[in-house]
Amino acid sequence: MEKLFGVEMSAIAGALSAMLALVIASLALLAWRRPVFLKLGLRPIPRRRAQSTLIVLGLMLATLIITAAFVTGDTLSHSIRSVAIEGMGEIDEVIQASGQGASRPYFRMARYEELAAELAGYPLVDRILPAISESAPVVNVTSRSSLRSINLMGLRPEDLAVLPEGEITDAAGRPLALEALGEREAYLNAAATEALNAAPGDTLELYVGARPKEFTVRGTARMGQEPRMLVTLHQAQRAVNQTGRIKTILVSNLGDELEGAAHSQE
Repeated sequence: MEKLFGVEMSAIAGALSAMLALVIASLALLAWRRPVFLKLGLRPIPRRRAQSTLIVLGLMLATLIITAAFVTGDTLSHSIRSVAIEGMGEIDEVIQASGQGASRPYFRMARYEELAAELAGYPLVDRILPAISESAPVVNVTSRSSLRSINLMGLRPEDLAVLPEGEITDAAGRPLALEALGEREAYLNAAATEALNAAPGDTLELYVGARPKEFTVRGTARMGQEPRMLVTLHQAQRAVNQTGRIKTILVSNLGDELEGAAHSQE
């Protein structure tokens, strides 16, 4: 936990430590100046052992409950943050045209080029890149399996460094080259491969637009947890009939997955 009610935990810990030290010092001074009060306070402990034990156990239980609540909050925060980092990697801002979900319109690739030129040399931006991300049903014609929704991701080969994995590899850790894909070839991630019962060489039908587009499975890549199909940006543009247009501009801020988020507001 980093903050409680908007206050830094380090500040809270320092304030509470100072208060504890002040209370202990005050009690020690009172015991030294008024020893009778000290004896009156300590005498009931051996006389009423059951009550004293019950009070101590109650305080310990209360401390345990509060500590467990903080630990649970920390665990949930860590889990949510881990999922977000795994899904987004070093991407800090996503720029899209106005609209909702699948209705978001495509826009000219030239707009990305203009923005890239405007941000050239801006110290808080590491990288800016164009992309296409589209959800669509897919059918594995070879194994006769289907998936209601798969994420079609189109990137330029030189932009793979912005992915959470930094690169795409197979299950054995061998690198896979995005530029090595043929005209109708695609990589699937493990989730899509399992859901579609797919293997290299299988034929897929991706239902985007008026007619399904055929792709051949080139291999399985380690990327993300949700079913995903990775192709080059040009392949994705042709698949969705949006030549020369993109749907998303991804921005990576200065710093790693966590440090970059600090610059998002600016």
